[in-house]
Amino acid sequence: MSLRLRIILLFVGLAIVPLLTLAAFSYWQSQSLLTGAVYAHLGETAGGLRGHLEVRSSEIEDALRAWGRSGLTEQGLGGGEQDVDLGAASDPWLRRAEFLEVSGPLASSPSLLGAIPDTPVRVTGQGTSTLLEFAVALPESEGGTSVRAAFWASDLLPAVDRASKHTVALLDAASGRVLFTQTAGTPMAGECGEVFPGFSEAMAGAANPSGEFKFKDQGESRFGAVEYLPHRGWAVVATSSSGAALASLNRLVAAYWAFVLGLALFTGLAFYIFLGRFTKSL
Repeated sequence: MSLRLRIILLFVGLAIVPLLTLAAFSYWQSQSLLTGAVYAHLGETAGGLRGHLEVRSSEIEDALRAWGRSGLTEQGLGGGEQDVDLGAASDPWLRRAEFLEVSGPLASSPSLLGAIPDTPVRVTGQGTSTLLEFAVALPESEGGTSVRAAFWASDLLPAVDRASKHTVALLDAASGRVLFTQTAGTPMAGECGEVFPGFSEAMAGAANPSGEFKFKDQGESRFGAVEYLPHRGWAVVATSSSGAALASLNRLVAAYWAFVLGLALFTGLAFYIFLGRFTKSL
């Protein structure tokens, strides 16, 4: 092996290879940090919706208990569908119910206030949703009244921040059926009434403290975070397209690699010229 070839190999091993290795490590580290930040943001979105839904659910059940204790069935409800204006109810949450069903010792048969919608899915600016049902039963000492109410999920959950580019969904944790979905980014295939495309991965993520999971939807990788409500049987998921989440990193990486390769090429060329002059004098 000639002296010139040895010097070239030594230069590549001591200069070019460490430079490229450092560039690859920097990319991996940046991707890891950005992915962690994406998961953390998704977790905040899912956690916020879970807390909001728990508060709303508790308020609704308290309102139903108070309504049951008020002895509404004493007003002569004889069963069947009643022409009652729910907008006149005193509690603001009961005014938003699609229907309420009352049963108990004072009613000859269950009485339906309002009407069950003909369409099981509603589409609004708040998202696509199905009905969520709540039920309370009072003990005999308090009248024995049972009240069941239904609300559109979009009426209970806040709008998603458009800047987040997240897609959120409320799932039936037993079947994976989508109860509510709203997107501020790339939409998913699963619609209301259908099974969430990443249901098995989401349930596996729910078993982890972080709630993080990853799945594919129509061939596209997506990041996700899940918050489970075991006493309700619901799961709140927030997802984001991995391409959209890592777009800024990919642009940065393209510029970074162009700089690294340009620097390596310039350094190699300068070394080659220097080497040619050095070996010429030998």
